[in-house]
Amino acid sequence: MARMATPHKNGAVIDWINGTGSNVAAGDVVVVGCLVGVAVADIANGESGVLEVTGSWVLPAVNDTAFSAGDLLYWDATAKKATKTEAGNAVLGACLAAKADTGTTCICLINQGNVHGIPAGGNNGQILKKNADTSWSYAWAADLT
Repeated sequence: MARMATPHKNGAVIDWINGTGSNVAAGDVVVVGCLVGVAVADIANGESGVLEVTGSWVLPAVNDTAFSAGDLLYWDATAKKATKTEAGNAVLGACLAAKADTGTTCICLINQGNVHGIPAGGNNGQILKKNADTSWSYAWAADLT
């Protein structure tokens, strides 16, 4: 029987071509579609480089909101900070430690776990539906189809 899948990489890093129009510095957070990565080294515009897409990272964070372990965090690419604000921001990952509202850094496990907050359960005749087209939150609801 032919093998359906063959190993490519361990998934901890991805190759990425910088098409942002700006240079990316080592340690910068980069949004790539549904992934968030951290540049391993400087990546000049138009050049390829490597992004780490797993692991626990200390990241800059907004200093007006407290975070709790387990909170779903987002990356505000304009402010270059982790936030709990979903609108217009990429999913970053799960917060690993509490942060006071005045704290300026957080610890986040990027691209891991149930980061979209999919609720457990559901009853017979229910399906999982997005709460809004622009939202990553879901709820179980009656299947009306």
